[in-house]
Amino acid sequence: MASKYDEVFENRRKTIAELIIHNELYVPMKTKEIAILLQIPKEKRHELQEVLDSLVADGIIGVSKKGKYGKPEHTCLIGTYEATRKGFGFVSVEGMEDDIFVKESDSCNAFHMDKVKVIITKEKSSSRRCEGKILAVIEHQITDLVGTYQKNDNYGFVIPDNGKIDYDIFIPKEKSMGAVSGHKVVCHIVNYGSGKKNPEGQITEIIGHVNDPGTDIMSIVKGYELPVEFPDDVIKSLDNIPDEVDSKDYAGRLDCRNMQTVTIDGEDAKDLDDAITITKNDKIYHLGVHIADVSHYVKENSPLDKEAYKRGTSVYLVDRVIQNVKFGQRSAAETVYDNRDFVAAFKFDNRVVGDTGNHFFGKFVRSNEFLGCDAGFAVNAYAEFHIFVRKFENRRAFCGGRAG
Repeated sequence: MASKYDEVFENRRKTIAELIIHNELYVPMKTKEIAILLQIPKEKRHELQEVLDSLVADGIIGVSKKGKYGKPEHTCLIGTYEATRKGFGFVSVEGMEDDIFVKESDSCNAFHMDKVKVIITKEKSSSRRCEGKILAVIEHQITDLVGTYQKNDNYGFVIPDNGKIDYDIFIPKEKSMGAVSGHKVVCHIVNYGSGKKNPEGQITEIIGHVNDPGTDIMSIVKGYELPVEFPDDVIKSLDNIPDEVDSKDYAGRLDCRNMQTVTIDGEDAKDLDDAITITKNDKIYHLGVHIADVSHYVKENSPLDKEAYKRGTSVYLVDRVIQNVKFGQRSAAETVYDNRDFVAAFKFDNRVVGDTGNHFFGKFVRSNEFLGCDAGFAVNAYAEFHIFVRKFENRRAFCGGRAG
């Protein structure tokens, strides 16, 4: 049975909520302003503050950064919810230094990476981060996921590979594509569930059985939505990139073809675009670093440039490479081996020897030999430079002559 105090407190909550939420004339106010409006004496304002804190904690009202109380939708923030395996989660809001902690009971059944509306219910203190409550899910960011299928008689479940998704996805039998237990699958979510009801989905692709070779790698590719194929317009644009360096490309570039040059990319690398030379002048060794000038062939805002920007970087997996830029097998843009010329560019800061300027220059180089990193040598530019020099000289036979 509720005590007299509980009844009084609840009545006060209803009064304040009615004022802030339903009174059309109400404008956001601070505690002091609300107290004056309701003629609450100074000695009773702490009781008003308790009521306001209680309503904010329940998500019934909201409070702005300036301490003004109003409707929750007027004081809420927009952010991305990141779930954890323990049930609680965090909302990251652009422009806020710290995430907002959200209890499982205050998550509004949000799914991992959902775009949500959240209000702050407890401000940050010296010992804890601020806490919040999710009011609504604006958008589901994850619509497909990869997981392991578990089959039952008339239905099944997909257990997500992503450990932050704490729900198994219910799959009706007719939407299972005939998958069996142990199959790695791609699942499209059709219903995100509510309360104790699991999300529901349908299988759109069977990757393979967990025991099949290559299934684990393809699960990673699908799970991270790594783009394997290149669009048609990118493939078509490759026709404009020659297999050999054109004579006009030499103009304005330093001719380094007389230097003995070796390619040092790994033997399984997809883009052979790095080479080195080493020469000796009196007692000083000069290390030349030659990097293929890909930008000479990939023009800004071209289909290839846009696709590379979207991909960001190549992804190296155990048994394959998903490239960020695609060239032909022996394209002049990246192929740096087999006595082939290539255009290069290099920027360096020579302040270590007293020159205060930065330098950027173009050049063209001829690679005399391919020495993959796997079969070649490592360089520590300081402590082990002398080891590098000896190994280079020992390999000069590969280069058709002396190293320097």
